[in-house]
Amino acid sequence: MTQPYAPQPQPYEPPPQSHGRPRRKGMPPAVIVLLTLGAVLVLIVAGALVYVAARPQPISVTGSVTITSSIDGGKTCQGVDGYDDIHGGASVVIHDSAGKVVATGALDDGVGTELATADIAVTCRFDFTVRDVPRQKFYGVEVSHRGTVTFNAKQVSAGPVALSLGDS
Repeated sequence: MTQPYAPQPQPYEPPPQSHGRPRRKGMPPAVIVLLTLGAVLVLIVAGALVYVAARPQPISVTGSVTITSSIDGGKTCQGVDGYDDIHGGASVVIHDSAGKVVATGALDDGVGTELATADIAVTCRFDFTVRDVPRQKFYGVEVSHRGTVTFNAKQVSAGPVALSLGDS
């Protein structure tokens, strides 16, 4: 008896050419290295952005010093009779609660606010702005060598802080 479904011989096919090296499955190592470096770079940049955004931003402390013993120099006024150190350009120093200096600035030129006569200003106001002050719970403000006056963060934020010398 003959077998109706006998296996048929298959034609011979040679194996595919490898061109000198075996074929690998998956991504080449160079691509894996580049992708890994890219992912690390993205994580570093994201971490830096989170750090910068979370860090408290510095503030500006604004205020004025008013003195009652001053002389008008035409457009500006300045301190006299023991207040000679109070003038435009005099130092303004901001301290933290431990007394450490955290920022410095200077007084603006003085402006006479109350005149006794045409040449003598009885009251003179010096404005100031100290920039890039780190955020604190308390701020010490010192003008020239006159000692430190302490303000809390709410007072500084509401600004301007007011200092006075003499009978004002």
